[in-house]
Amino acid sequence: MDLMDLKPLEPHDHKLMTQKSDVTDAALAEMSFEEAVAEIEAIVERLEQGEAPLDQSVRDYERGIALKLHCEELLRQAQLRIETIEARKPAENTTESS
Repeated sequence: MDLMDLKPLEPHDHKLMTQKSDVTDAALAEMSFEEAVAEIEAIVERLEQGEAPLDQSVRDYERGIALKLHCEELLRQAQLRIETIEARKPAENTTESS
């Protein structure tokens, strides 16, 4: 199993996540990319072992999806920052040469 193997829940299944998600959303928002990836890796390892009860496996899966979405958002933000830096770069170079 790989990070990309984690699939999002169907829209009607999000009701399962919303009960606890308010509590964990704040903690998740503060989590760094590296922390989230480490937790995803731990979840994937647990799921691959297949020894957890079904209910725990489903909770782990839900957490993995939330972490994956968080990582995707952090990557999107980083990409935007890089694009902003790159967009300013030519303007700074022409200013220095004047």
